[in-house]
Amino acid sequence: MDLQAPRTPNRSTSTDAADSESKIPSPHPPESPKYRKRSSSPKQLPVSASEHRSIILHTKKHKIDTVISASDNNSNLMTRKDNGKSASESSSHMTAFYRENIRVLNELQKVMFQKKARLDSLKDELTEGRNEMKALLLKLETYKEEKHVKSQQLKLKINDTKKLRDEQNTRAKFLEKGHELEIQQLRAKSIAEMNQLESSYRQKMEELRFAKIRRIQETRDRVQREISDLDFRISNNQSALLEALTECETAHKLNKEGALRRHQDELDGFLENNRKIAKENDTLRTTLNTKLKPKLDEKAAYIERLNSQLQELQNRLEATRSESTQLKDDAERFGSCTIQTLAKRDELERYIAMSKSELGEIGEILMKEETMRRKLNNELQELRGNIRVFCRLRPQLKEELGELSNIQIEDFDDESGTQDMNIRRDTKSHTFTFDRIFGEHESNKDVFDEISQLIQSSLDGYNVCIFAFGQTGSGKTYTMLNPKDGIIPATLNHIFLWVEKLKGLGWSYEITGQFVEIYNENLKDLLKDQEGENDETNDSAKLEVRHDAGTCTTTLVNATTCRFTNREMVNEILTRALKTRSTAATKVNSRSSRSHSVFIIKLLGYNSKSGEHSMGTLNLVDLAGSERIDSSQPQAVRLRETQNINRSLSCLGDVIHALGAKDAVKRHIPFRNSKLTYLLQYSLVGDSKTLMFVNVSPALKSLSETLNSLRFAAKVNSTKMMK
Repeated sequence: MDLQAPRTPNRSTSTDAADSESKIPSPHPPESPKYRKRSSSPKQLPVSASEHRSIILHTKKHKIDTVISASDNNSNLMTRKDNGKSASESSSHMTAFYRENIRVLNELQKVMFQKKARLDSLKDELTEGRNEMKALLLKLETYKEEKHVKSQQLKLKINDTKKLRDEQNTRAKFLEKGHELEIQQLRAKSIAEMNQLESSYRQKMEELRFAKIRRIQETRDRVQREISDLDFRISNNQSALLEALTECETAHKLNKEGALRRHQDELDGFLENNRKIAKENDTLRTTLNTKLKPKLDEKAAYIERLNSQLQELQNRLEATRSESTQLKDDAERFGSCTIQTLAKRDELERYIAMSKSELGEIGEILMKEETMRRKLNNELQELRGNIRVFCRLRPQLKEELGELSNIQIEDFDDESGTQDMNIRRDTKSHTFTFDRIFGEHESNKDVFDEISQLIQSSLDGYNVCIFAFGQTGSGKTYTMLNPKDGIIPATLNHIFLWVEKLKGLGWSYEITGQFVEIYNENLKDLLKDQEGENDETNDSAKLEVRHDAGTCTTTLVNATTCRFTNREMVNEILTRALKTRSTAATKVNSRSSRSHSVFIIKLLGYNSKSGEHSMGTLNLVDLAGSERIDSSQPQAVRLRETQNINRSLSCLGDVIHALGAKDAVKRHIPFRNSKLTYLLQYSLVGDSKTLMFVNVSPALKSLSETLNSLRFAAKVNSTKMMK
């Protein structure tokens, strides 16, 4: 007999996201002034401060009205317990009310993020303005220092130029005076020497002339005396006189010739001395022209070079003066820019102070809204049901073409929040109702979008358990452990994304994980390198399950615990775990999972602003393939595996059935009958949330196993957890 699942409260899915309007009724009648027509896509709110305050006031007023309306609805619910239709409508109204609050919270969070982004951009602009101002001030100081250094250098150059000019003038005057003095000295010396020589020559000539005249006079006197003697002798003796006259004439000629010869020799000596003096004068003139004049030309060229250097220094002085003037203009311009920058900085600081005060208020509001969001999200999940069942139909394979079961999936019913699946076998039709059914064309992303709010509950501090159940080859492992978009990798990505978002509200999380499998009712650590994987009494016997009834927590002793710090660790850990998981070939699947794998994620949260603590546990379970013993025709080892798998699944069904009983609080719940149920004990009771994925195959040969899996899932769907 098929078990019919009770109808859960109304809910919307991703399939109706394309509708222009939501089909969920408002908690107020259309005639009420509080009635509003909802749209599926929320409008973007403005980001101005005044409009944001008005939104907050409107939200607070709307909350008060909705709380009053909710209390009225609750009183109506208490008076109408026996009326099923009225209860369903009230639940629908409450669901719409919670969705409206969640939508408003999301809009406020968007506004907060926009404000924060704008504040960050303003802070960046302020930082850039400060950096630019510092750079301008530093550049101004650098220009001032360069100006001072260049002015000092210019003064030094001017002083050097003056010194060089004075030295040049002094040297030129000194050289000019020295040359003139030397020339005058040489000229005076030459003139003096020439005058001295001339005077000496004249004196000698006078002396010689006087001596000659004296000798001539003496000779004349002697001759006259001789003539007188001769005259006397002539007078006395004519012949003697003639002889004496002849002798006198001869002697006189000889004396005259000797005197003339001596006089000629002296004159030749004087001429030779004159030639020597003239030659010395020529030598002095040549020396003056060949040595002193080139030096004078060199000094003149040096003076010309100094004049050119002086002109160049004057040009550089003019350029430095123009550059100094430009630097003054730049300094004045930078000063005006600095004043504008300071004014802008003051304005930005005032705006930042106002924004900080507003952000402080928004932060307080968001803290309260986050607490309310957690509470409302938990109430929403409870209204949907603490235990829910989703069904997923695997796409057909190539070898299954033409041998498909007659399976039809109905559209999602917004009124009841459920979806039906019809299976026709021979002449009999079977109908199963679940919270959501995914067709063969829907991807893992569509599946995760549907369960993301349930993952959020684990971050809020609740225990969440997600099962993947079905026969071998129905797609359980693909749904849970596909490295690209499986539920486990997508869950960790979602957790890391929300951990980053919640940091702005003061929340910090420590994320740890354990990965174990239950093979033949023995626990095995998949994250630990083991030897002898087929030995059931090996390392798996060391794992022990311990419960703390005070904190309602479960601890796996001796299990490897990994601390997750980034998303990249996920694929490595999953690959490592899948290599050590127990698989075997069966008639149905060449690589069938012969054990239950349990991925345990613990989320420890702490809010540094409010001091709140949260501790949530997320169990992601990939159950072993469920099939009849004769379906896969196992060997002895496979027979034992199949018996243990079916026994643990049967124990899971017994536990869920016991939890759904009216006297579940008083009666004994057989958690210890299976390692699986004992490990997940605190994830199946209290405020815990449980979701079971039943994976089915479209193949006609698997129809019997498909019906058995769907019946088991329908039994789970009809259960409500005890609290």
